[in-house]
Amino acid sequence: FLAGPVPAEFVMKTNWVQDVTAILKHPATKITVHHGGGNSTNESLVYEKPQLVFSQWTDCHELGASVHKFGVGRQAENLPHLTANELRRNIVEMLEPAEYAKMKASAEHWALRSRLAGGASACASIAESIAASS
Repeated sequence: FLAGPVPAEFVMKTNWVQDVTAILKHPATKITVHHGGGNSTNESLVYEKPQLVFSQWTDCHELGASVHKFGVGRQAENLPHLTANELRRNIVEMLEPAEYAKMKASAEHWALRSRLAGGASACASIAESIAASS
């Protein structure tokens, strides 16, 4: 797998994705690869997808480290540079059945914890109360 060129039917090339959730909730999407921003990290968690984070700066490094620490994915090495070989190696290793099962279970666990805590609306309420008290 991924030893050579990726078959065209495995890749969708587009200039813009109107609704990233349509991709994240699709059963063919097994992992996400992203820059480690808050939206990408949290959206991947909501849809219980293991993540490969190739962070480029400040808070993205912290989120990438958290993805790794809590077992929901990996943070690429040699940041902020990512080579094709490193990308390929990480994807192949992440899709190995035992490794994938561990990360998937962890992603499911953290998604459930977020839902039980009230999800985005609870976070918004906390932010609103902090803003109102300032």
